Amino acid sequence: MDKFSVLLVDDETDFLETMIKSLKKRNLKVTGAGSGEEAIKILK
Repeated sequence: MDKFSVLLVDDETDFLETMIKSLKKRNLKVTGAGSGEEAIKILK
């Protein structure tokens, strides 16, 4: 089964990194963005 992909967006770096690690432990493919603008660039 393929991994689900998650785009996590938060401007607090420590929280973002913690959540990315947590979600990866649940076998999810996680990409992090520090802002909405960065998230839009990733999605394009």
